[in-house]
Amino acid sequence: MSTAPDPPHTAKMPAMIYGTAWKKDRTADLVYQAIQAGFRGIDTAHMKQHYDEAGTGAGIQRAIRDGLVTRQDLWIQTKYTPHDEPYASSPTTPTITSQVLASVAASLRNLFPDSPPDQEEPYLDALIMHSPFPHPHQTLEAYAALLPLVPHPLRALGMSNVTLPTLRLLSTSPHPPAVVQNRLRAAERAWDVDVRRWCRAGGLEIRLHLWLFVFVGNITNSS
Repeated sequence: MSTAPDPPHTAKMPAMIYGTAWKKDRTADLVYQAIQAGFRGIDTAHMKQHYDEAGTGAGIQRAIRDGLVTRQDLWIQTKYTPHDEPYASSPTTPTITSQVLASVAASLRNLFPDSPPDQEEPYLDALIMHSPFPHPHQTLEAYAALLPLVPHPLRALGMSNVTLPTLRLLSTSPHPPAVVQNRLRAAERAWDVDVRRWCRAGGLEIRLHLWLFVFVGNITNSS
C-alpha cells in the first residue's frame, strides 16, 4: 500500500457524470462541449469497441488549455475491463495482476498525454472495474493489484455491473469500493434495490445508468 500522504486535490463526485460511450470520432469534441456546458464529471473506459479513451483525454486537455477548467475542477473516471470479456482492450498478459497494471498505465497515457513537467503527476479520481471476473478469486486478484495504486495515481476504486455478494466480498479490503456504477433495469435485477440499500447504508457513492425511456416514477417507487 502506498505510504504517500493523502493527495491535496480530490474533486467531489458530481451528481451527474458525462458518459462517453459510442461517441466514436466525435468523442473529443463532445467531451469538450460537455465541459463547456457545465459537466464536471467524465466517465470513459479502456474498451475500444465502445469508448475512445484517447479522444476523451483530448477533449479534457483542450478544455484545460482553453481555460474552461483546471484538472482539479474535474472528476475523471475510467474503467478496467477484464481481457476475457468481449471487446475488452485490456492486454492479454500472463497474470491478472500484470493485465490490471498495464491497463491502468494505458489509461493514464490516453487521458493525460504529454503532461507538462510543471503540472502535478496525472491521476484518476476513480478507477472502476468494468465487471467482476467469472470466479471470485480472480476478482480478488484484480482488485488487490489496484490497492497499491491508491491514493496515487488512483484516488478511489469502484465496481461496475456488480452484485451484492461481490460487493460484500470486497468490503473488507483496505480500500473497499467507493463507487458503484450499475445499469438500472427492472428485468435484470429488480432495479438493484439490494445493492442500492447496501450502498446507502455504507455511505458509498452509487451511479446508475439511466436510459431516456426509463420511467422515473418506477425507480422512486421501488427504492
